[in-house]
Amino acid sequence: MYTYHFTKRQAETAARATIVNYYERYPNEWQDEEKLAFDVSALLGIRPEPNYTAAALQALDDLRKVENGTHMDLESAEAEDLVEQFEGDLLTAIRDVISTFPDLGQQVFIPTMELAA
Repeated sequence: MYTYHFTKRQAETAARATIVNYYERYPNEWQDEEKLAFDVSALLGIRPEPNYTAAALQALDDLRKVENGTHMDLESAEAEDLVEQFEGDLLTAIRDVISTFPDLGQQVFIPTMELAA
């Protein structure tokens, strides 16, 4: 069995990559925040709340709509301001997703092999 040691920052990066890849891989109607929470759980060994993964998916959806010029708030706000707001929402959601991840200080991502007894 392999174990991995992440810093909190590495966990944030891994969670972001997992969430963005999931968002890009599945159309909105197939996205499931519980399935995504399970994927993050399998990677990081934590149990994120599905509402946190849902918030991350929503922020990505908002960013995509701004990029496509279809977001309803584009009538009253500048695109750059909306991108900044939704990037902040995404970062907050990702940090909520990994909020239960232990901060182990300066450990690095190291695969190690544990031998079964």
